[in-house]
Amino acid sequence: MDEINQKLPISKLSVLGLQHVLILYFSSVSVPLIVGNALKLSTGEIAFLINASLLCAGIATLVQSIGFGKYVGLKMPVMQGMTLMASGALTAIATSYDIQTVFGAVIAAGVVCLVIGPVFSKLMPLFPNIVRGCVISVVGLTLIPVAVNWIAGTKDTELYGHPTNFLLALIVVAVIVVLNKFCTGFVKNIAVLIALCAGFAAALAMGRVDLSGVSQASWFGVTLPFHFGLPKFALTPIVSLSVVMLVIMAESIVIYLAIGEIVEHDTTEKDMSRGFIANGINVIFSGIFNSFVFTSFTQNIGLVALTKIKSRFTTAAGGVILILLGFFPKIATIVASIPSPVLGGVGIVVFATITASGIKTMMSADISKGDNSLIAALSIGVGLGSTLLKSAGAFAAFSPNIRIFLEDGVITGCITAVVLNLIFNGYREKEKK
Repeated sequence: MDEINQKLPISKLSVLGLQHVLILYFSSVSVPLIVGNALKLSTGEIAFLINASLLCAGIATLVQSIGFGKYVGLKMPVMQGMTLMASGALTAIATSYDIQTVFGAVIAAGVVCLVIGPVFSKLMPLFPNIVRGCVISVVGLTLIPVAVNWIAGTKDTELYGHPTNFLLALIVVAVIVVLNKFCTGFVKNIAVLIALCAGFAAALAMGRVDLSGVSQASWFGVTLPFHFGLPKFALTPIVSLSVVMLVIMAESIVIYLAIGEIVEHDTTEKDMSRGFIANGINVIFSGIFNSFVFTSFTQNIGLVALTKIKSRFTTAAGGVILILLGFFPKIATIVASIPSPVLGGVGIVVFATITASGIKTMMSADISKGDNSLIAALSIGVGLGSTLLKSAGAFAAFSPNIRIFLEDGVITGCITAVVLNLIFNGYREKEKK
């Protein structure tokens, strides 16, 4: 636990925190963009949603990383951000109702998480090492296609699949490899940040950075509660987003266990309960301050595994930076201008590192045992299969509430691993050393 609580110099924390922010930034701002466009909001209003989301994400990260007292906060190095998993439900609510109803559903989903969280934490015995390893591996493997899509670029544009996209990603990966091979200490720890800067510089030289929005963005902005009016509470939107919240909570079990494995801390039921309570509070706060549903980002878990920096104060520093970005839209716009192929290059390395961590955990459960080998094979196969079928649109015929489960490779892989482990190893598996 000493490494988790290690307090580094502010100069190092700032750089390490910025590294965490850049990893999650692109995904986190995507949700307000999607919902804002669905609501047909003006550019200024969408920019406000982005700033609100950054502010709330920063506060949520501080709550999870630092914690409050004995009952709130995971107190491990996790970053909180908007989850794309909720974008479908949020968009459906936005198009059928209005923005006040969206925020009402968000607040209600936060209450659901707050109330049910302690019960969810009791599912810990369902996740022995073989299940943890399988699901952590699935998390990494299902994220790799995301990084690949970032590298390819935006579909239906002239730059989709352009050779410079792959060149930018290659530059980023090469910088990370070189720094990890020839450097030590702090420089090695911030290899991802240096690679991002190198990729950004290369993109700038190629004319691939769009800074047109920077001049239009204001220097300073304040997010006030209920900016769009008091929230409205409608049953159908609340039920829909609450189902999404349950899926997020199920995925969070895996995320909390994964970060525990990486920082070498045995995640307990109490840790799990504190994490869920914090997430519920964060989501309620988010709805009040004009933002959406939170989750802990798996991308940043991969960064912890890659850098070997386990201090929770690094992600807390990232939370402070997110809050500052929420107050300074112009700076946030500059960060948003990082081309997706640059982020994709980082993503390939970071997401593959998560997969490697999962494999390491599976090995500790004696993967050579026939039953455990079958559990691993099927859970990974089902998880990847769901991800590929989602990309192909194969679940379109299912109802939205069922589709949200089927299209999430982490959830399908997790359910498969849990069920097979119960069949072969029972409720409490005797780990093989």
